[in-house]
Amino acid sequence: MLLVSGCLSQQKPSPLPVFSQAGTPIPVPTSVISPLNADHVSLLAQWGKGNLNQVAYSPNGKQIAVASSLGIYLYNADTLEEVRLITTDANIQCVSFSPNGELLASGADDGTVELWRSTDGTHVRTLIGHRSIVWVVAFSPDGTMLASGGSSYSSGESAALQLWRVSDEKLLYTLEGGGIEVHDVAFSPDGALLASSLDAGKKVRLWRVDDGSLVRTFEDQSPYMNQINSVAFSPDGIILATASMDKTVQLWRVSDGTLLHTLDGHTDDVEDVAFSPDGAIIASASRDNTIRLWKASNGEAIRILTGHLSRVGSLAFSPDGTNLVSGSFDDALRLWRVSDGTLLQAVEGYTIWVKDLAFSPDGKMLASASGNHVVRIWNVFDGTLAHTLEGHTGWINDVAFSPNGTMLASADGSGRLWRVSDGALLLIFEAPEGNFYSTVAFSPDGAILASGASGYVQMWQLPGGTPLRKVECKNETLTAENKIIEGIYSLAFSPDGTFFVIAFNFNGTQFWQTSNGSLLKVVRDATGTLAFSPDGELLAAGRSLIHVSDGSIFRVLKDHQSTGESVAFSPDGILVATTSSDNAVLIWQLSNGQLLQTLKGHSDKIRSIAFSPDGKLLALGSDNGTVLIWGIP
Repeated sequence: MLLVSGCLSQQKPSPLPVFSQAGTPIPVPTSVISPLNADHVSLLAQWGKGNLNQVAYSPNGKQIAVASSLGIYLYNADTLEEVRLITTDANIQCVSFSPNGELLASGADDGTVELWRSTDGTHVRTLIGHRSIVWVVAFSPDGTMLASGGSSYSSGESAALQLWRVSDEKLLYTLEGGGIEVHDVAFSPDGALLASSLDAGKKVRLWRVDDGSLVRTFEDQSPYMNQINSVAFSPDGIILATASMDKTVQLWRVSDGTLLHTLDGHTDDVEDVAFSPDGAIIASASRDNTIRLWKASNGEAIRILTGHLSRVGSLAFSPDGTNLVSGSFDDALRLWRVSDGTLLQAVEGYTIWVKDLAFSPDGKMLASASGNHVVRIWNVFDGTLAHTLEGHTGWINDVAFSPNGTMLASADGSGRLWRVSDGALLLIFEAPEGNFYSTVAFSPDGAILASGASGYVQMWQLPGGTPLRKVECKNETLTAENKIIEGIYSLAFSPDGTFFVIAFNFNGTQFWQTSNGSLLKVVRDATGTLAFSPDGELLAAGRSLIHVSDGSIFRVLKDHQSTGESVAFSPDGILVATTSSDNAVLIWQLSNGQLLQTLKGHSDKIRSIAFSPDGKLLALGSDNGTVLIWGIP
């Protein structure tokens, strides 16, 4: 436990204007959600900008496009002020401008390729041919053709690289080169060649555009099996750059496939690579949270751009080469000056999946745990961000408010304790080497903080964070090879605090005495997110409702799609909400198990649900990176 008190040039960000989408104010809900009005529950607000998947500059340099889980954002390239959001039903994975800037092409996780008019966001046409996620789209230099690459639909087929004629959406041909995903494609500057990278080994294939024939294969010379994530031609077409999972960028001579240079320096996978318009500089983006600039002529390192807090997945040079835009899992779109690495502007508010949610006891705040290493605390009724809590280094699995609402605990492998009033970090709880804390829970009196790890629950005395008790609670799963000690999926104290319950990752729920750490009972066939009914008589373990008194199953809430990954009781104990595998949320009447309402229309999986303390709101955390607020309008 830690008590928190207050050779290459690495360019660190200086203070700069930051634009952020805070949220959408919530219309004042009219009543508590109940069996009588559950069929009128409606979406009131959506907070967050969604996942940031790819960035692209317009040919005239005036706009930047962002592919996101909510659609396509268009920004003023100088100020990063939002110009337009082209909303879509599917998660947009990639985006590309046509050479004349009039069209935008996008690829989505539903297998569609769409064309849009960039000036007003009007939908032009849909290109149907892929059967699974489309990861990349690219226009030919003359704008007459569009290449798209995606995932295979099943294990028995190759990933699809398709070439389309833009004018009439005709599929010209499909190139199948093995593997299950096409990660990137790039046209040569003269439009005669097309390079593609696949997950099949360390190879890049070079195709002739006019007839689809294979010209040659570039094979990574690394001794390790690593996939190629990105490809880029130099402006003169002589060099092909590849970005690899072996942490390097490699430069190849296109004419004969000779490897010219290997650019070493990144400490993790290289996700994207791009040439400056004059061909003098290469930029690379990495999972090590940095961007590196290199001299294209000899591979010499120029500088490192630091400031992103998570993996950098996409970048693009402005057409005049003066600026560079980057997108990261840290929720930010950043604009850099190439000449000296200065950070010019940033747009925050992008997120990856929301893993957990928690309302403050007074219902005025909502905490959301994100896969991009931050916790956000929202002001509920105006949708603004009160605090963004930074410092975690992994995916945050769990958040919980203290009973008096003054502290917030979070877990990403380590545990952290924050002061809610100002977002200050109070304590860090580090797990022993080889283990991690995956859950957090406060005792009802706020005197104990507990966290689950593989094989035990650790308790600390608050407010000081002194270790109080370690409760050994192993659950072994037999595999074909050995026994595995299961991790703890969820942890919850009983409403009176006399005992706590843990649910394991695969199977089994255990009840333990708080005072002495003794095992009380085991329920073998129930697991999942845990929640007690307000009166403490029932425990929800996923979709299973358990009698606390004897561990017997009271009812299983199940329809053909119900998964029970997340579950929540309404504050009055009349309703139960559960998640569904078809991205819906189900609202049930507890007394008779009747399904009252199905909340549909979510583009991605719902991972977390929470009722507000007054029972008027139901908050959902989505894989598309947003928080959705439902209630009676």
